[in-house]
Order: sequence, then structure tokens, then C-alpha cells
Amino acid sequence: MLKERAIPQVTLLLLLVLSCGCRDSELSSLTGTVTVDGQPAPAGINLGFVPILQGSPSYGTTDENGQFVANYTFKRTGIEPGEHRVKLMPAGGSEREKMPSLDDNTGAGERGMSVGPNFPQSYYAEITKITISPGRNSIDIPLETKNP
Repeated sequence: MLKERAIPQVTLLLLLVLSCGCRDSELSSLTGTVTVDGQPAPAGINLGFVPILQGSPSYGTTDENGQFVANYTFKRTGIEPGEHRVKLMPAGGSEREKMPSLDDNTGAGERGMSVGPNFPQSYYAEITKITISPGRNSIDIPLETKNP
């Protein structure tokens, strides 16, 4: 009797382990370019891609050409297919501390912060929504320094 009960439990456990391992292979890729007021964004703008229904978020950071690649973890690139909210992610501390105006360089170097555009506060909640299809995706993200 004990063996009969153990077989379904072991089978269920194996299916669970296998399904967890398959999750990574279901990731899509996402690349794109972020622009600020029509120009390529500076390096270091952090983006968060948060699934609307369920799932794990991905993130990306612009390079010196404003380009980004979505990362699922520190070691794995990718993003789950489906609809996502795109938002700015501060590097740490408050958004206003980490994203001072381009014209305001006073003291930024002393605090170890990078100087970048001053974005509307709403961008930290949601810039836009995007839909990720299975496979490769390329989506550009235009940002404005004035309220959209």
C-alpha cells in the first residue's frame, strides 16, 4: 500500500522538477534602443519589465548608444513572453537623487552618482506596456524629459 502511494508522489515530484527546468527554455529575447527627447539615451538608464499577469520580471540597462538587452537573471538573458509594464528602475536611493538634471552637475561626482536626464516621476511606475512574443523581439522605448 505504501509503494502504491509513493509512485504518484514521485511522479508528481519529477514532473514539477522537469517543468521548472523547462521554464528557462521558454524565454524570449528582447533588445531595443532607448531615446531621450529623440536622441540615444546615455549609458546607465535602468529599465524594469514587469509581467502584468504573473511571472518574473526582467531588466535592462542602456549602453553608451542607448541600446539594451533584457536580462532574466544576472547570468541569463531573456524575458517571459506576454504583456509587460516598462518602468524606470533607480540605481539605488531615491529617483531624484540618482537621476539629477543634465544641467545640474553640482556635487553629483562627490556622491558617486551618475548624471542623467530628469524624467517625470510617472516613469518610475509605468512608461508604457509592451507585448513580448515567443522568440526574438526588438522594441524601442522613447522617453521624454517633460511630462508625457
